[in-house]
Amino acid sequence: MTTRTLTLFISICTIAAVAYAMAPTAPPSTVQISTVPSRSAADMRSVGWIPTHGAPTTAENPTGLRQRFIDPRAGYRSLLNELLTRPFDRFIIHQPAGWVGEKVIGKRMGGAQYWPIDAEHRWMFERAIRDAMRMRPEITVGIYGSLSLRFTHSIEMSKPEWHVADFDNPRDRWALWQQSVAPWVRAGAYEYWLDNASVPEARGDAVLFSTWLADTHAVRVGIEAFPTNGRGASRTLDLAVMNRVPSLARLKFVRNRDAGRVWDVNDLAYEAIVLVHPHRGEAAPTLPELVSLLRRGFVLGADDRWDEIVQRAYEIFRRGEL
Repeated sequence: MTTRTLTLFISICTIAAVAYAMAPTAPPSTVQISTVPSRSAADMRSVGWIPTHGAPTTAENPTGLRQRFIDPRAGYRSLLNELLTRPFDRFIIHQPAGWVGEKVIGKRMGGAQYWPIDAEHRWMFERAIRDAMRMRPEITVGIYGSLSLRFTHSIEMSKPEWHVADFDNPRDRWALWQQSVAPWVRAGAYEYWLDNASVPEARGDAVLFSTWLADTHAVRVGIEAFPTNGRGASRTLDLAVMNRVPSLARLKFVRNRDAGRVWDVNDLAYEAIVLVHPHRGEAAPTLPELVSLLRRGFVLGADDRWDEIVQRAYEIFRRGEL
C-alpha cells in the first residue's frame, strides 16, 4: 500500500469515526422480560411503592416533591439506588409530578401529567428508570398518576383548558394518552395507574380508557382504588370491573370497607394490590393481617418503611404458617 493510499484510507476511517460519534443515538428501548406476565394477564409480583410528593408547595418547590427529589441529581441517585437495592422486581412510582400548583396549570390537582414537570426532573425520573432497568433487567417500573378525568388538549399545558374527558371522543382519548401515559411508556414504564378511577361515576370511563390503551398501544393500565358496591364497612367488591382491569388500594381502604375480612379475589383475571403505606395516625400492619390478605388472593405492596414485614408475610404464606 502506497503512502498516498494509506493516507487516504486513514482519512476515510477518521471521517467515518467522527460521523458515527456525532450520529444521534436511539433512545433505549423498553426492556422485554420473558418472566413478566402479559399486559392482559394478572401480575402477581409484590410491589415496591415509591412516593415522590407530600412536602408543602413553595416557590422553590412548587409541586411539593419530597426533600430527596428536590435536587434532580441527588434525586436521580436516590431513586436509582432504591430501584437497585429494594427486595422487589416490580416498582410503582407515585405521582412523579408531585402536586401541581395553580401557577403551573391554573388548577390544583395530583401529578396526573408529564408536561408540568421541569426538564431537569423529567431527566431525573427517566434516567433513573432506564439505568435501573439496564442494571437490573428483571425489574419493571410503573407510574401512578391522577388523571381525575380532567385535562387540557394543550400538550404543553400552556393554557388551563380543563374539562371532563369524554372517553367516547377519540380526541379526548388521544390527548390523555399523549399527555399522561405516552411519555412514561417511552421512558420505559411497564404500567400506568389511574388515581381515583374506581368511584361509580368514573369506573366505566376508566375501564374504557384502560381497554383502549391495552388494545391500541399495548399498555398495561390499572385503577385505584378497588371498586365497591354499598356503603359503610361491609361493602362488596365490584368483581365485574376488577375482572377487566388491575386494581390497587391502600390497606386503610380495605380495613374501612371490609371489616369482616371476607373479600376474596383468588379467582380474578387481574391482580388486586393492597398497599402497606400507612399515614400518620394509622395502625401499623400486622403479620396475621397481611398473611390473611395473601390467602384471599391479594398482592402486597409497600413503601420502604414496610419492606421487611411484607417480605416476612410472603415467607409465612408460602410455608403455610399462621
